[in-house]
Amino acid sequence: MRTKLLVLTMMLAGGMTACGYTLEDYERDLEAAKSCDGEDSCVLAGFNRQCTCHTAVNAERAEEVQMWADNVNCSNVRIKCATLINPRCERGTCIADFDSSTD
Repeated sequence: MRTKLLVLTMMLAGGMTACGYTLEDYERDLEAAKSCDGEDSCVLAGFNRQCTCHTAVNAERAEEVQMWADNVNCSNVRIKCATLINPRCERGTCIADFDSSTD
């Protein structure tokens, strides 16, 4: 029920277009999901097989971010993702490190 409500809210707010939830919509919304304060936990979320990679986000928004990633219209975009580790909150934003052992 919560997912359906969120999708409906996105549609009403203009987050959905005739092309669906676009990569640009996703990137815009993702910025807000990265916001944190010193006591917040950050986790990795947002991976889909075609056009979005894991990124550090506020743990409270992770489920929402993953739903966005699962529903983004990637068109013909294809990317290769780096492996991230150690998600954390620094200066109000969730960040993570690149895992150099997987290069």
